Amino acid sequence: PRSTLFPYTTLFRSAVFIFGTAFLDHLGRQPVEWGFNAKGYAHRVENRIFSTLIDGSVHASMAAALHHDTRYLPAQGGGAMHRAGHALRRTLFTYNDRGGRVFDISGLGGIYAGAMIPMYWHPHRFSPTAQGVRAANFGVMFQAGSNLLKEFEPDVKRLFTKK
Repeated sequence: PRSTLFPYTTLFRSAVFIFGTAFLDHLGRQPVEWGFNAKGYAHRVENRIFSTLIDGSVHASMAAALHHDTRYLPAQGGGAMHRAGHALRRTLFTYNDRGGRVFDISGLGGIYAGAMIPMYWHPHRFSPTAQGVRAANFGVMFQAGSNLLKEFEPDVKRLFTKK
């Protein structure tokens, strides 16, 4: 059943994200000062783990304080364009505990904190306000893509499963 598999699926996706993005950074030798060996890759994995923890901690704690919903809830009906718009809007907006749509300061705060704070343990040429903000902007785009995948994943799965 889905409820039994859900925590493992989330954990698996998180691990793929962390190890995959660290591997891409490793292939791109970013930052070059960390080296291109096992120790360099381990450092990049560690960086991604802490970045993800910061993002999630800031997002969850701010959302709790502001009474914001952290979940991605799929669109209720509509065509593909409506659903895509819903997924993209969810990148910037969420719902409060009264069901009203509000600016998702907690989600965006998590993304920006998770990208900017790690710059303090990067080599000195990295800046939270330069490379950190740039990385966070990319993170917002990644979140938009992730929301699109969440929105259309059930449809894609139905294409490949037997009826």
